[in-house]
Amino acid sequence: MRDGRQQNGVGRCESRRGMWIVAILALSLLLGAVPRVAAEVIDGNVARFEAVPSYINLNRTTKVEVEIDASYGAGLDNYLVTVVAPGGGTSTAWYNFTAVEAMNLTFGDPASGFAQRADEVGTYTLRLEYFNGTAYRLDGIAQLQVTDQLDVVFLIRSASNPATDVHSCPVASEFVRGAKFIGGAYVYYASTGEEVTGTNSNAAGNITGAILGETRVLVGPPLWHSAWYFPWDAPVGEVKFYVNASDGRGNAGSAVTGQGTNSRLTIVPDTLVVSARILNATGADSVNFAPGDTIRIVADVRYDDHAARNTAYEGPLNATRGGSVAVHLGWGAFNATSGRFANLLADVTLSLDVPTQTWIGTYAIPAGTANLTAVQGVVTAADGASPANTGAAFTTQFAIRTPAAPEILEVPVPGPSTGFEMTTVSVIAVALLAIGMAVGFVVSRMRRKNGGAAKPKAEKPEESSDDPFEES
Repeated sequence: MRDGRQQNGVGRCESRRGMWIVAILALSLLLGAVPRVAAEVIDGNVARFEAVPSYINLNRTTKVEVEIDASYGAGLDNYLVTVVAPGGGTSTAWYNFTAVEAMNLTFGDPASGFAQRADEVGTYTLRLEYFNGTAYRLDGIAQLQVTDQLDVVFLIRSASNPATDVHSCPVASEFVRGAKFIGGAYVYYASTGEEVTGTNSNAAGNITGAILGETRVLVGPPLWHSAWYFPWDAPVGEVKFYVNASDGRGNAGSAVTGQGTNSRLTIVPDTLVVSARILNATGADSVNFAPGDTIRIVADVRYDDHAARNTAYEGPLNATRGGSVAVHLGWGAFNATSGRFANLLADVTLSLDVPTQTWIGTYAIPAGTANLTAVQGVVTAADGASPANTGAAFTTQFAIRTPAAPEILEVPVPGPSTGFEMTTVSVIAVALLAIGMAVGFVVSRMRRKNGGAAKPKAEKPEESSDDPFEES
């Protein structure tokens, strides 16, 4: 069932052959360059005598053509063609012309023409003889070459770009562990460059591919292919992909990556996907700590092939793959080569928490630790492959600060008295105001009781003086 899904997924990539098929066809024609084959007209009215094509594969067919440019008369233009196989066996056919023309008969089909298969590799000799009714005369000679060679041209692709999409099927020569590898090839008859298909051969089931010791039947055509998933601990460096092809009719060919014009194929370690959190003692995310607090580091480390869908590869890093995870806590400049900060706070080894399949470590901040404002951790992870698949991630930055002491308020102490204090003065002023208001009220009541305001006294008349001298 799984193989079927792989093949269907690969099939969706077939529409992307594009320019690749043009290049591959050109290459196949170069690989299957037609050898020069002798053909000669010796005598008589024969204009042309040859096999078309003159280079074929085992159990393929060709046309043996004879053309005359003059006639000996009605019923007199009769020619016998004899094909002599490399092993000496012969087959014959008559060409009886009724006009000046070209005629052809099939060689290689047991049911027609010469009624003989092209079942021997090598050079076949073709003889053309004119028969005048009593004797034969050699009028032409030609040759036919037969090969059993198939040409195999690789087309190797990745199932997807791991970071973007599914089934984009990019052509590739480098793969990461866990990738879905599509090993494929086009197969051609070396003689003519014709593609080997399911209709012109019995190739189905007879073309195989192998990589990392696993052999599979390639399905097709036109691209004969299958898919493999690379394991998490696949060997890295150059690896070989082999294709062995047969058309089921005696022709065969093979190819291997890294030889001749075929590109090298390499596998490289994968990058583990790491995410990390900084928690306090209660399990909450935090960025503020104090001396004496405990920092809790939790890391999730995973194999993730994104769109390739390698379910046997995906999952968390755990003990079954020999995992190890650590965190380097520090501050200052970070050195990417060494993976360390300029200043070290602590190195902590994390342990696998089986229920959550995460990696956990703790660090107790010593008492007396100086205030720090930009502490950070870098978590590094590796598995047990050789060389290991690795990954890393930074935590958020956090601070370590000594709590400030509680503020103590000073209570002022009163000094020696210099007279009335402000409070005493205020009390006296209020009392005097109240007394004044009371006196005013009493006076007002008395006036109303006496009929209003008191009348002013009449002035006493001025008495005359007895002093007689006062007038003057």
